[in-house]
Amino acid sequence: SVVAYNLTGAFRRQAAACAGVEPRRLSFTGVWTTFQIFLLRHMHTEPEPWREAFTRALQMAMQDKLPNRAGRKFKREAYRKRPKDAQFAKRTKPPSKIKESDLK
Repeated sequence: SVVAYNLTGAFRRQAAACAGVEPRRLSFTGVWTTFQIFLLRHMHTEPEPWREAFTRALQMAMQDKLPNRAGRKFKREAYRKRPKDAQFAKRTKPPSKIKESDLK
């Protein structure tokens, strides 16, 4: 799975370079699906069909752009670590995640 992730990441970076956008603008899932359909499901024994399939896959991956979501930065919040004596107790939500319905 690590090799597949790294291959997809490299393919995504190459597609982003061809499209002239940052790699994060391309959908990882879309690029992975394109990689699977065009390159992994077919047995390419000759170099020329492999190059053609790779070029088509790259063109398709360049179209998997995500919308530009400017200003989407949220403060990171984490659950506090449980004490060792309460190992099986349920975790409590951070204060900003508590809703009215949780207080009832």
